[in-house]
Amino acid sequence: QAVAAHAHLAACKDLERPSQTLLELGAGCGLAALTAATLGLRVLATDFRELPLQLLAASARRQGLRSQLRTELFDICDMEVPLPAAEFVVASDVLYDRRTAGAMARRVR
Repeated sequence: QAVAAHAHLAACKDLERPSQTLLELGAGCGLAALTAATLGLRVLATDFRELPLQLLAASARRQGLRSQLRTELFDICDMEVPLPAAEFVVASDVLYDRRTAGAMARRVR
């Protein structure tokens, strides 16, 4: 998925990357988030668990991407919390659970 995102974003020559934000839901290890940050987008990587976000932040620091990438705890199933604003929304491996899949369908249109 990250390779497909990289190919698509690289092909968008008119994309104004510095002003564009990508939201990754259920970031886990953050492969899509790191790819987007490498391509120059601002990235908000979210997960409902703290540990993956800590590891992702450390990886972003090691790769010199900390200014491009932020992490935030976010549970897609908590409908009381609004979806963070972004021009692009990506998610990987979040549809295995029926509850999470339903929340994704209601929130991302």
